[in-house]
Amino acid sequence: MAPKKKKVVSGQLGTLEQRALALYDEDWDFRTFLSEQDPEKVDAIVLRLFHEASEQIECRQCLNCCRELSPQFDDTDIDRFAKGLGMTVKAYTDRYLIEDDDEPGMYLMRDRPCPFLGKDGCMHYELRPKECADYPHLENKDFLCRTMSVISDQGVCPIVFQVYQGLKAELWGKKGRKKRDRPV
Repeated sequence: MAPKKKKVVSGQLGTLEQRALALYDEDWDFRTFLSEQDPEKVDAIVLRLFHEASEQIECRQCLNCCRELSPQFDDTDIDRFAKGLGMTVKAYTDRYLIEDDDEPGMYLMRDRPCPFLGKDGCMHYELRPKECADYPHLENKDFLCRTMSVISDQGVCPIVFQVYQGLKAELWGKKGRKKRDRPV
């Protein structure tokens, strides 16, 4: 049997943002519902849905995350990137990063889109920070602790959108329910 052809989803950011915005209130209601669910069961469903979505969507063709998000860098990420580019840590940090006001000792990419985003993707893929390598973080445990960022990331990442909407359909019903319809 021939392997499934993956969808390429580049250039559809506006449409994805619109779809996510249209579901915003419902998604927050579902987040409340999720908080009452078994975390291990939710993690298992999310992992399955993530693998299914990843089979359908070509992540490295989309690149919305590279255009729209500012990944965090820790000292290890900074050292690796600076060394890979033949720069000192100070020169790399001064040129490309800013301090993360929310997390001392962490840095964020200064500019968006990422200055290392080329027409064919990341020009330094092997050097990318851990946060880029782990994105969209759907393989990590404790999904319920990250639902705020997941709701936000639906407007950026088609895989996140597909997983959250699939989770909602599976646990909450095909059309979703309003708060008043949820079991108490």
